[in-house]
Amino acid sequence: MESTKLPDRIEDAIDEVIHRCGGRKAFATDLWPHKAQRDAHNLLDACLNPDRRESSHQAPWCISPGAAMTSAATP
Repeated sequence: MESTKLPDRIEDAIDEVIHRCGGRKAFATDLWPHKAQRDAHNLLDACLNPDRRESSHQAPWCISPGAAMTSAATP
């Protein structure tokens, strides 16, 4: 059994969920369907950027959609 290293930051954990859901562009357009793909992707990148002041309180918004998407993708 392999040991799994837990991420150091919440943004890293969320990024792993996003990766398993098809990547940032796909996840961002699912999260913000009313935005253009580029704008949604840029917003997601900004939310996950630890240097941005607002990122720490915006990051957890994608946990529920990510959980739903990874559950649906798992057989």
